[in-house]
Amino acid sequence: MKIKKVIKKFLNKIAPNLTRHLILLLRKIKKTHFNLTNQYFHFNLSKKTKGASIVSNEKGFIISFIKNNFLTFHLRPKSSKNFENISTFVPPDKKFAIIIQGNIGEYFPFLLESVNIYKKIFPNTLIIVSTWEDEDNSKINELKKFVHHVVINKKPKEPAYGNINFQIISTYAGLKIAEANGVEFCLKTRADCRMHKTDILPFLEGLIDQFPIHNKNVCNSRIIASSVNTCKYKVYGITDILLFGRTIDLLIYFDKTLFDKSLEQFGFGKFPSTINSTPVVAETFLCARYLKSIGIDLEWSLEHWWDCLRDYFCVVDSDSLDFFWYKSDWKYEKRFVRNYTHKSSRAVNFSDWFALLCNQNLKWKNINYMEKWEINENQEEDEDLFIKKSIF
Repeated sequence: MKIKKVIKKFLNKIAPNLTRHLILLLRKIKKTHFNLTNQYFHFNLSKKTKGASIVSNEKGFIISFIKNNFLTFHLRPKSSKNFENISTFVPPDKKFAIIIQGNIGEYFPFLLESVNIYKKIFPNTLIIVSTWEDEDNSKINELKKFVHHVVINKKPKEPAYGNINFQIISTYAGLKIAEANGVEFCLKTRADCRMHKTDILPFLEGLIDQFPIHNKNVCNSRIIASSVNTCKYKVYGITDILLFGRTIDLLIYFDKTLFDKSLEQFGFGKFPSTINSTPVVAETFLCARYLKSIGIDLEWSLEHWWDCLRDYFCVVDSDSLDFFWYKSDWKYEKRFVRNYTHKSSRAVNFSDWFALLCNQNLKWKNINYMEKWEINENQEEDEDLFIKKSIF
């Protein structure tokens, strides 16, 4: 540093104008280098930012050329060995269970790392995996080393639209194991999803305590859903990807009665059916069936959906759970909860739900939009049975 000052003083003495231009040039080069390495080229992704590294082990790099938007990115460890967070909250025995349902074959390495992360952030919590008898036995046996229960289910003859019968059977079986173990609250998720946030469970239980159901005659507590795939303008459009609630309420939500029989039992029509341009399938079917099961008369309107959302459910932001869905287009993490190209976001987040709960005059109906479908009478092999006819 001393030599640098000596050289600078000498150059100022013999050629002050040249020195000034050199200094300006060096500053420009430094600024250009900074802009390139910070805006377009990202090499040291494990570096400390504001005193801490987000991740501890990343040897890759990112090159980005984004002109009209701001690009942000977030890294999460793939491996549990690089995940150091722990939860300070340790619940009492038989308080909570996490139920992971669905196929495990395709997502087995991801699932195994998820389970090992859960053991760090969900201490003293029952971890239940509910899957199928045709899964690879070696994977099942490996999984049994790390979780409390692996439930092996027989697949139904008919998966039904969107494999809804698979979800009903596997989730219900996992919930019954939790019930048999006296578990009070369950968090239902899938093998292709992961949560990373510590101390999630007291947060979710706290929401149930703070926002009780006013009519205890219909159900015990609210069911809490992630903002991912909980839709504002889709009738009874609550997600089925991640749900939290009392075990007794979730057993009603995922009642073991299969799809076709439930359609008949609840008067939803014969598949394929739509009611007020809403297809009675997937998460809509589950939500509508639950509401009917607890004695709610369905109106199949957005206004009634918003009333039910306010009165019987709660929505938490996926960021509050540090939730990651390892599915198609997973790199576009906000694809289900953010957009800046329509008048309103499709998803419901916590701030939306809380304003709704407080009876604020949100005037969502002023958007003049509702998600609508019609049955594809001339369905080709690669086409969906339902055609979306509403344009935002």
